[in-house]
Amino acid sequence: MDDAFRMGDYIIVGSARGQVEAISVRSFKLRHHLGPLYTIPFGSVKNIQNMTRDWAIMKLQYLVPFDTDIGQVKKIIKKINKEIRSVPELNELCWTTSRVRRQAMEEYGMRMRVKFMTKPGGQFTLRKLVLAKMRKEFAEAGSNCQAACFGSHAQFGRTDTGRRGTSGRSREQGCGKKED
Repeated sequence: MDDAFRMGDYIIVGSARGQVEAISVRSFKLRHHLGPLYTIPFGSVKNIQNMTRDWAIMKLQYLVPFDTDIGQVKKIIKKINKEIRSVPELNELCWTTSRVRRQAMEEYGMRMRVKFMTKPGGQFTLRKLVLAKMRKEFAEAGSNCQAACFGSHAQFGRTDTGRRGTSGRSREQGCGKKED
């Protein structure tokens, strides 16, 4: 386990997860975000998932009505990307933006997705900012984009090995759909 984690990293080891608070010769301590402290002996560790190393990918999914102009959606995302890049603090946070993709045709509309590669931990700030800008821009674009529903999914990874893991599942926010 050479350089698998460092002090301050947020890691998942088996069923334990948290920020590394202490590392000794035989064990290390994780502080869960809700407070509990785990002491984990190195001998019991089979695998480690480091959630704060190297890079993170934020996938923003949203549902748009079937009659939405995809070209208009792409222009909105390009405009948002340009606005983010114009702010030096945010430009450091957001490394790349991939193209807008149509994921699936669903019962209520088209599932779209845009991906951003960020510094670890930056995906949460970026997600909040991009979702707010998307809602505003979609509302200004007219009625065919106003009904967009948003969700997100994060992937974390290491650039040195190319391996990726996922954290969380996509989550719908504000769609107004009732679940049975």
